[in-house]
Amino acid sequence: MESICYNVELLTPTMLNDFSNEMKSKFGFMLDKLGRESAISQQLNDPITSFEKLLSPVATSHNLIICRNDDNIIGYLKYGKKDLYFYKKDGKVVQSSPVCLLDFYVSDIYQRQGIGLLLFKNMLEILSINPCLFAYDRPSPKLISFLAKHYNMKNGDLQPNRFMIFDGFKL
Repeated sequence: MESICYNVELLTPTMLNDFSNEMKSKFGFMLDKLGRESAISQQLNDPITSFEKLLSPVATSHNLIICRNDDNIIGYLKYGKKDLYFYKKDGKVVQSSPVCLLDFYVSDIYQRQGIGLLLFKNMLEILSINPCLFAYDRPSPKLISFLAKHYNMKNGDLQPNRFMIFDGFKL
């Protein structure tokens, strides 16, 4: 059986802005295609992740971890801090700026091969943070199953802002 080499890399907004015009065009095309696949998979009207959105002033704290197979992007994970409001169990509202998982997708033909786990572990290593300390933006059933399987994170608390938090989240 042939061994497949996957390259995982972190891309910050600064790094993306420094791409040559040719690289921006090529990378943007691949990322936008995967973003559309992600939207279809999650039954969303529009993609959450696109090259243009990553370069917008709103996304200056958003980072992207990509997985490549040769020159193709086959998966990505987008994370960053967001100012959010959360409801505690006693009903009190708390403002917080946690690290959030904003989008996470592996191309359908590469799913169930460990690529998602590779991306996720890479993010945890970069941030040195426990996955229960994240807020998860509109988690799909697949993401919820992934978190339960690999990190024993169950019974998430879906907040009115559509972010899900888990036991251990610091409010």
